[in-house]
Amino acid sequence: VMSTGLPVIGVLFWQGLLVGLFAFVMALLRGAKFRLNNARLRLVIAIGCLGTLFPGLVAYWAIQHIPAGIMSITIALVPIFVMPIAIALGNERFELVRLLGVLFGAAAILLIVGPEAAMPDHAKIFFVFLALLAPLCYAFEDNYVAYFGRDDMHPFSILTYAMVVVAILSLPFALMRDEFFILGQGGMDQAHWALIVISLFHTIAYATFIWLIGQTGPVFTSFVAYLVTGFGVIWSLVFLGESYSIWVWAALGMMFVAMFLVQPRSQEP
Repeated sequence: VMSTGLPVIGVLFWQGLLVGLFAFVMALLRGAKFRLNNARLRLVIAIGCLGTLFPGLVAYWAIQHIPAGIMSITIALVPIFVMPIAIALGNERFELVRLLGVLFGAAAILLIVGPEAAMPDHAKIFFVFLALLAPLCYAFEDNYVAYFGRDDMHPFSILTYAMVVVAILSLPFALMRDEFFILGQGGMDQAHWALIVISLFHTIAYATFIWLIGQTGPVFTSFVAYLVTGFGVIWSLVFLGESYSIWVWAALGMMFVAMFLVQPRSQEP
């Protein structure tokens, strides 16, 4: 999507609209209700902004400047960011070994931005640190849902409303910045089809993610980042032909160690 030059805010608008439509259809098929109150409105605004709008802006901007595999490694910081926030909110308890995990995560980022072999173009190091804002947003979102709960809303109902929030907030900015585009105008090319596929996968994965937070808690759920990181690196090698230095592979290994260390010791799946 980004390699073809589609504008970031326009992409976010269409992603919000398409995911909202997909989620609405899924909600109807599941017999979900669409009743809102003040608490639910705050929930869907938080999920829309922290789960898609803000991290989407960061990710789509950063991915134009750094390899997809490195972006995937930064997403592994979600459970590492989740842990101190969860402790502050009283959702998790402090453990020294988990603090060690946070330090391993920080060391992994330093391995990416430090050695010249890892990031030959040091002018783009800024975008690595920018990319870290995406997992930070996801971490706040995880804890918000865990702390305040879903108020018995169906995950597809939540996702429908949250994506309406994304579409409403992104549309005026897309128009003001001349980044709005018509999906399929001039023919459906690879980028437009890719945007539709992203939106479909986003709908299924995100609704499942919201449900899982309520079942297992924010820290355990955030370990989906293991899979995001692993598959992100694999797909970037297979589909994009990316290659990495030994420093990046070392950072990947340290990030997995970090995630292992911060996981709760007594929590059952």
